Amino acid sequence: MKRPTLLVAGEEFPNQRAVMVDDPKAPGGQRLTFTGPMANVLAYVAKGTNFSYTYERPHDRAWGSIKADGSWSGMVGLVITEKVTFALGPFGATTGRAKVVDFSWPITIDDWRIMGGRGRPEVDPWGFLLPLAPLVWATILTTLLLLSAIVCVSYFCISHKTLTPNNWSEGTFGYIRVLLQQGERDVYMKMLLI
Repeated sequence: MKRPTLLVAGEEFPNQRAVMVDDPKAPGGQRLTFTGPMANVLAYVAKGTNFSYTYERPHDRAWGSIKADGSWSGMVGLVITEKVTFALGPFGATTGRAKVVDFSWPITIDDWRIMGGRGRPEVDPWGFLLPLAPLVWATILTTLLLLSAIVCVSYFCISHKTLTPNNWSEGTFGYIRVLLQQGERDVYMKMLLI
């Protein structure tokens, strides 16, 4: 039984390479073929359904998109004009292509993305304010001012013999130390640096 020979459009992409092989029957002594997973699927289908095939590349080396005049370029254009029987993919099944050609059952489904750089992270100097609501910050600052005022009033109301100016500053900065969760030495060093 004679096998029909079909003409198949093909084009290169990262997993599929076009290769010229020696063939004395072909014009010029060489024949176009492709290597890759889709070419392997085509060889398997051809063997199972008993047909042979030859490849043809589109002149514009395109997969296929619609032109301004309504015609199609690339491999899709070759299929529409019936210059080839079918085209070797993998093709993205777009709505426009689905209106003019039929797709096979999906061989593989990929999850491809377009990506862009995020840029450099910018440090927000006021970022420490973000975890708490403005009302919480207002309450904390009011409490600190109130406690500092109480310590200051206590300093003037209690005998000057028991409190020294250093004791007053220790009491005031002690509240700030508690808020910042710092040891005594750390807060005093920071205050001296300011």
